[in-house]
Amino acid sequence: MYKDIIRLFGDIPHVKCPFGIHKIVELGTLHGIRPGDFFGPVSAAHCLKEAVQIAIEAKQIPELLRIYISQDAIIYRQDVIDLCSTSLSNDNNNSNLNRKNTLYPSLDSVTTTDTNSSRWSTSVLILVPLRLGLNELDLVYEYFLKEALQLPQTVGIIGGSPRHAVYIVGYQDDSFIDLDPHFIQSTVNVLDNTFDTSSYSCSSPKKLSTKKMDPSCTLGFYCRDKADFEMFCAQVN
Repeated sequence: MYKDIIRLFGDIPHVKCPFGIHKIVELGTLHGIRPGDFFGPVSAAHCLKEAVQIAIEAKQIPELLRIYISQDAIIYRQDVIDLCSTSLSNDNNNSNLNRKNTLYPSLDSVTTTDTNSSRWSTSVLILVPLRLGLNELDLVYEYFLKEALQLPQTVGIIGGSPRHAVYIVGYQDDSFIDLDPHFIQSTVNVLDNTFDTSSYSCSSPKKLSTKKMDPSCTLGFYCRDKADFEMFCAQVN
């Protein structure tokens, strides 16, 4: 399953890589972002949401995930519930895809919640785009960003310094811990079932001073099922 997940993000223009850079760039053109242009945290979030929906409708992945993007930094609880209770697939008679047709059958074993007690049938990735200052991060928000990174549902922050995007996964003292996607590595052919996965983990993350962080960022939270979402809401409130 680990390799199946990595393959979804492979940097190859292939049907088995629906979340690779080629697909994201293709979706970016629909928003006026040309190849080579900078993707901000907000545009990246919307392209990822569209990529997931396209992959589900094309039966490239099982229908086990929704992406919710907040409006004006507000998460509407009922909107999330409605999103996770409605099928995205073309088959309206079945809330899940015909899993035998998915490209990665091993992913089908990932269950979410007991649908007998609720119509909620998927997990959800909640993305919260924020602007925390004019030209630089207003340090009054530093505490809240660190609190968000401590939540069990957090998956990190899309952000970085101006014109240099990174993936923030934690913090230490006055710095954020981040992974830099600009680190150059050898190409991996993810279509080969024996491909090496060692380059997909990082043993030396970097640090980003809070004073150098760009004010534009997107927070991410993953809720496995409805109970997890309710727990998330309780903690945020």
